[in-house]
Amino acid sequence: MYHQPSAANLVGSDPEFGRFQPITLANVERRSAQAQVLNDLVDQLIADDPEANVVVLGDLNAYQFLPSVDVLTGNVEGEQPVLTNLTETLPENERYTFNFQGNSQALDHILVSNNLVADAEYDVVHLNTEFANSVSDHDPAIARLTFPEPTTLTNGVASGDTTQTSTVLWTRSTVPGTVTFEYATDSTFATLLGTETVEVTDSLVPVKVELEELTSDTQYFYRATDAAGSSAVGTFRTAAELGDYRGLRFGVSGDWQGELSPYPAIANADERNLDFFVQMGDTTEADSESPALPGVTQASTLEEFRIKHAEIYTERFGFNPWADLRASTTIYSTWDDHEITNDFAGGAAPADSPQRNGIFGTATEGFVNDTPVFDAALQAFQDYKPLRDEFYDETGDPRTANEQKLYRFNTFGSDAASFVLDVRSFRDAPLPFLPETASPEQVNQYLMDAFESDRTMLGAAQLQEFKQDLLAAEAAGITWKFVMSTVPIQNFGIPVAGERWEGFAAERADLLQFIDENEINNVVFVTGDFHGTVVNNVTYQTGFGQPQIPTHVVDVMIGPVAIQLTVPFLPAPFNETFAAPFGPATVGFTPPVLLEAQGKSQAEYLALSDRAERDQFVREVVDARLEPLGYDPIGLEDSGLDATLLQGEYIAAHTYGWSEFEIDAETQKLTVTTYGVEPYTQAELETNPTAIISRTSEIVSQFELAPMGLNQSATDDLLDGGVSPEQTEIARAEVFEPEGRAGGHFASPNHLGIGKTVLETMIEPSPLHPELSQFGFNSGASELQSSLNLRTLAIG
Repeated sequence: MYHQPSAANLVGSDPEFGRFQPITLANVERRSAQAQVLNDLVDQLIADDPEANVVVLGDLNAYQFLPSVDVLTGNVEGEQPVLTNLTETLPENERYTFNFQGNSQALDHILVSNNLVADAEYDVVHLNTEFANSVSDHDPAIARLTFPEPTTLTNGVASGDTTQTSTVLWTRSTVPGTVTFEYATDSTFATLLGTETVEVTDSLVPVKVELEELTSDTQYFYRATDAAGSSAVGTFRTAAELGDYRGLRFGVSGDWQGELSPYPAIANADERNLDFFVQMGDTTEADSESPALPGVTQASTLEEFRIKHAEIYTERFGFNPWADLRASTTIYSTWDDHEITNDFAGGAAPADSPQRNGIFGTATEGFVNDTPVFDAALQAFQDYKPLRDEFYDETGDPRTANEQKLYRFNTFGSDAASFVLDVRSFRDAPLPFLPETASPEQVNQYLMDAFESDRTMLGAAQLQEFKQDLLAAEAAGITWKFVMSTVPIQNFGIPVAGERWEGFAAERADLLQFIDENEINNVVFVTGDFHGTVVNNVTYQTGFGQPQIPTHVVDVMIGPVAIQLTVPFLPAPFNETFAAPFGPATVGFTPPVLLEAQGKSQAEYLALSDRAERDQFVREVVDARLEPLGYDPIGLEDSGLDATLLQGEYIAAHTYGWSEFEIDAETQKLTVTTYGVEPYTQAELETNPTAIISRTSEIVSQFELAPMGLNQSATDDLLDGGVSPEQTEIARAEVFEPEGRAGGHFASPNHLGIGKTVLETMIEPSPLHPELSQFGFNSGASELQSSLNLRTLAIG
């Protein structure tokens, strides 16, 4: 408890209501010095125990916005506050605890350590200030605090890579010893189905166990207990079998930084009863400074990469929404560039890849994905995700041979299939950056260079596997195909095109033409990296200068969890650190001369207070880039798809958040809902964490999409007339065994219900089945047929 004397009562101060105005408050520095002594004590308590519960309260004789209170909380330039003033949690018109000669302000305060903020309740009882002849000119302040139970499972628990019959369980303990995982189908664990144990030898290294022989379409509960007795509980649901239309609901987001934790943008996701959640790229930012690694602007060692991942899953300000979400459903994940460094290219020579601080070296031969820094970053990514370790075998391509495999193919009944891509590990170096003010001749040359046929983003092995899985999903009658790509496939024009699919135009065209010509319906790319929700139908060209070919493919680019940028060369105010979802970043990076050509300006944008108006401004800026190149403008209005906008627009560019994808079990309609909160910077978060973490999500965009060409059971069609009922049952019961696929462990056992017999029927169609030509098995698919034959031999 602390009582600070009034500044007006210090020796040398003028009377508050004397003849000298403005008054002199002598020795105000002494008050700040006194506050600093107390702040130093709090610093020491928290240094000794980062989870210490600290409360400082009393009549501070200072308003909450005065320097001495800032010193006490630690809210000074260059420092992270260690205390939060609960006065700041009240509405501004309720922030008063005294009334003296008509002046109502708050002099009495309760300050708490940041780990107590999330569950703190605070109020002032106005039993004196609002009445005459009261016994005091101060009101009592009341706080209700919840002291969290200490835990050594500081990052919670998670499950991931879940299939119909298996999953991976994950946790991290800060104490060495045995971690025990128990699992059951009831939340009370009354009847255990099994127990697995694993040893912790390094407190920075999480542990995992794999469960197998699970039952499809079943809710499981699991509990992790470590050597210190700390325990945490999670749940997951195995996927349904082919032929089941039970509906599906999943979430996706990407792009978050440790300095902006603890992420109120995803705080509602654990309440949405999701079947799974995809953490899609830039799942930490190893190339920016954050509180866990002060002074380090580029991680380069395994320990540093692990610390960056641990930071985002650790409670901050008493709040840990990632732990809540990951405990509530299963996780799938892939990485993008910032898990190592901005724009890196794993399939390029170290000297040719973008890098920071020379972390990859200067070798002109070999690949980035064979460097020590790449290996360390990928190891840390794998450590902190509930994913299996899978590897390519001898692919014949040195950039993929024996490398870690992040690509995943999973199915969820007949509602959906997911294809999680790795667009970083094997890509060629990006095209040189081209400014948006480049000449038409430079733009044309850039677009021609993008069509170089030997440039790849995925690598041949991953692209081939992806194509064959697309074919198999369509042939199995699965309605929706969700492609998780950390970079957009829709067109955005010249700016930073080298980072997107547009910069690999030949491979992009090859893939889209493959989808188009093989009539693979209801393909939705779910993409990220550019920090905003932007929805568009996808077109492609077969070469530079060729006409745009429309497809029924949709790209839903999803927004960031939390991202800020500091870009000194931009015009003010974008040259200072700013919250950087797609909207403000787009306006900040667009040259003013181009905005002027559209009759716009950054000043006009900044003057807009309405979020919808800002979204429209950004939409018009982007469309102005697209139209001269013959690209479709943003949105699905003229796409030919059966799409209905329900809320907001096809762009939501000014919030942090996540997107939910829901398939109706009966109609198979897809509803995409984007949730968002107002964005914030690190400075805003650390100045008033309570205000930031209390922000709640709202729907900022929602649309509905009806499926095309519903194929109720293409598998049955394939079997009709050529395979007996007994063979049908055998085919549906076949399981893709763990080693039954080139490249190692295949994460989707029995996910298609198509065994050797059916696949051979598809790739060697008889005259009785001319309809197979629509799946592309008759023509132009010799490489694909070869790969499918290899697969069927392996599983047969």
